[in-house]
Amino acid sequence: KRNLLRRIGFRNAGGERRLGRKSGRQRNLVLVTSTQPGEGKTFCSINLARSLALEESMEVLLVDADIPRPKIRAHFGLPEMPGLTDLLDDPALSPDQISARARQAPLSILSEGAQLARASDRLASAEAQRVFTEMSMRDPGRVVIFDAPPVLATTEAIMLARHVDEIVFVVQAD
Repeated sequence: KRNLLRRIGFRNAGGERRLGRKSGRQRNLVLVTSTQPGEGKTFCSINLARSLALEESMEVLLVDADIPRPKIRAHFGLPEMPGLTDLLDDPALSPDQISARARQAPLSILSEGAQLARASDRLASAEAQRVFTEMSMRDPGRVVIFDAPPVLATTEAIMLARHVDEIVFVVQAD
């Protein structure tokens, strides 16, 4: 966690938290993926988000970008609601309008949204670039974590990787 915070510029080399960040495009978009299903990427995404929100008191947006097999909304017991795919279809929406906010932590959850037949094409679009840039710029002090599908299962993870600043690759033990 601390190495990741250094890499995206939220901590300096000595490990101290940087207080001020410039406005504009940030290095705050983090993708969590794995090679294949069942390696623990969703578990790691949720725990990373909770750890940053609770231990570091950082604003975190956890996005379920695993459109074919979403799990985050169910984990938190949230109802079906608009999410990432809806942001791609409606430029008038913002992530803050449709995300669920935790009560005891600076953590918000953005669901997967409506199912898309060709999600890879939508994630490769100029509209997707606009959505990801907006997520990055909206709050300079916020970390956005994307729980992505496994790279060998679908092409969505590859399309998502084009928009983020860092990738956490989860590997099954042994």
